[in-house]
Amino acid sequence: MPRLHELPAGEAVFVDANIFLEHLLNSEPTCAAFLQRIQQREIHAVTSVAVLNETRHRLLLTEAIRRGYVTKPDRAAAALHKRPALLRHLTACDDALNWLLETPLRVVSVTVAQFRLAQRLSLRYGLLTTDALHLATLRAHRLRHLASADRDFVAIPRLILWTP
Repeated sequence: MPRLHELPAGEAVFVDANIFLEHLLNSEPTCAAFLQRIQQREIHAVTSVAVLNETRHRLLLTEAIRRGYVTKPDRAAAALHKRPALLRHLTACDDALNWLLETPLRVVSVTVAQFRLAQRLSLRYGLLTTDALHLATLRAHRLRHLASADRDFVAIPRLILWTP
């Protein structure tokens, strides 16, 4: 399986949320170097509104845990749902997202047609809903490269998975 740092210059690649999260939350060097290549326009990065939503959600929950607003990480979303006023204090997630949106990253929308395709892809390849939606988005934009730490994509024909 090819590694993220081996992705040839000039390629267009769809970037999954876990790549952004590995950089933003864990300072993963491979992901940081990959994002630097995007900044330098060496790689043409594409992502979707769905990926950004997934990224923000995870950043939000992580920030709430780190600030001590939530004591049970596995119940973070439920805890914030019960105390929505806390959300006003969670701004680091949006700072990180705004930084990401300032990179030369092409953000594409997700359509109903892609959602319907995702339903079929989920059944065909045994993918969970979000992963199937990412695959449908890749196909809609004729992309064959995917940057992701998610190994569920390994068995997808005509898809090249680049992992950290």
